Parts: sequence; structure tokens; C-alpha cells
Amino acid sequence: PAILVVAALSRFGFSAWVVGLDAMPKGDEADYHAIATHLADGAGFRSTEEVPTARRPPAYPVFLSLLYRATGPDPAAGRIAQVILGVMVVWLTVRVGRAWFGDTGSAFAGWFSALNPFLVFISGYLLTENLYLVLVLGAMALAPTPRAACASSWRRAALVGFLLGLAALTRPSGLPIVEWMLAAMI
Repeated sequence: PAILVVAALSRFGFSAWVVGLDAMPKGDEADYHAIATHLADGAGFRSTEEVPTARRPPAYPVFLSLLYRATGPDPAAGRIAQVILGVMVVWLTVRVGRAWFGDTGSAFAGWFSALNPFLVFISGYLLTENLYLVLVLGAMALAPTPRAACASSWRRAALVGFLLGLAALTRPSGLPIVEWMLAAMI
């Protein structure tokens, strides 16, 4: 659909031409890149200072390290993965919007997320937000209501719980959003 094409082009354009695919990571993304590089090399959870750290939640560095094992520790590969995750955020937003609000609501939510400057921005950097959103929205797409999560099968309920657990390991500060989401579904 056009929404996904616009989402992909805006995110890739920002990542490639504004940030630069090969730009050196800085700030928080430098930490995630360093930890992922060390994990991929088998050196453990180590920061930019080369010392063991627990300063960052584990899921995103592990995700990046799996990518780096295939591509080498290349920020460009991480940024392209961020673009793909950003497009997945839009696609999942459309799916959840359709389940909650029908076709009109899903189209509005899809275009809003495809063109949202913040969501485009975070797709250009090696940060946790896109992976977190994919995990939470994936759980919401599988179970738009708690009753749907439990009524369909125990496997689906377990998968929803697994995705929300990974979301908590990706961005612990986002945990209250999950709680509010669950309260809203009840």
C-alpha cells in the first residue's frame, strides 16, 4: 500500500541523506553500537569504555549483535534495520487501528504514523524505540483485547506475553504504556 511506500521512503531518505547511513554513532546510539559490537565479538556486554556495563537494557543490543554477526559491526546495517523496523511500526499501527477503529481509523493511524516526524527521526538512529514499538504493536495486533488473547489459544496468549516481556527488556521505561494499554483493553 501507499502508506508503507511513503513510510519506507521518508525513513530511508532521512536515514541516508540527513543522518548518513555510515555516520559514526554518537550519544546513546554509540553505547548500543559498542555493546552490540562486543556481544557479536563474544566479548560480553561492554560499553564504549570497554568495561562491563548494565547501563542499557539488553534486548536492543542483542538484536543489533545478531545483525552484526551477519554484516559485521556496521552502523549502516543497523540504520537499514531501523528503517525496516520503522515501516513495520506503520504496518502494525494500521493492523491495530483496523481492529480497534475500523478502516477509517486504520487509514488515519497509518498515515499519521507514516508521516510523524518523530517516528521518521528515530528510524535514522540506533535507538530502542522502533524495536520497542514493533514488539508492543505486535502484541496488540495478536490480541486486540485480553479476551481475544486468552480465547483463541494458550499459544497466542503466551506469544503476547513473550512479546511484551521482550518489550520490557528493550525499553523498561515504556512499561507503564503497556499497563495503560492493557487497562484500556479491559
